[in-house]
Amino acid sequence: MKIRVARSQQDWQDVWRLTCSVYRQQCYVQSPPEDGCLRHYPHLDQITETTAIMAEEGGELVGTISVTEDGPYGLHVDETFPAKVEQVRCACDRSGKRLGASWRIVTRPESRMGFRVFRKLVTAAIGDMVRRGLDVTLYSFNPRHERAYQRLLGLETIARTEHDWSVCGAPAVLMLGRVEALRKRWRRR
Repeated sequence: MKIRVARSQQDWQDVWRLTCSVYRQQCYVQSPPEDGCLRHYPHLDQITETTAIMAEEGGELVGTISVTEDGPYGLHVDETFPAKVEQVRCACDRSGKRLGASWRIVTRPESRMGFRVFRKLVTAAIGDMVRRGLDVTLYSFNPRHERAYQRLLGLETIARTEHDWSVCGAPAVLMLGRVEALRKRWRRR
């Protein structure tokens, strides 16, 4: 399996197509774009603050995850959890900590077997967080994944909503991770 960063326009289109396909299967998008490319948070794609990590097998994209460092364009969770994200942002500013987020983790359903693609993507994302010097990261997930992320990464749930507009009104939880603790916990796995 090859892990690499999206660089070309074709890479980004592959990421958007995979996202659209997986989100359709999970009923997170009802009317897919005509080109089959779901630009979930278009203001965050292709900016220096965002890294889209790609997992490829046999030359085919089988998974992706993105990491965004907080900056002028904000984070993906700003739209769903604005007050809570601002509270975390202010706490980070006061304590000199760097904030970021990880998002758009998708894998082809047939690649989910064995946890391998997921593991490689999360490992690469944590590496990117460390490289960027991030201290705190935010995530949003469907509540059905909440316990798994608490157990695997030690993420803490800090807010909930019953309707996340970005995934067809599905419920969502906002989770927080401390990068150093997250890295140590993941390394033990």
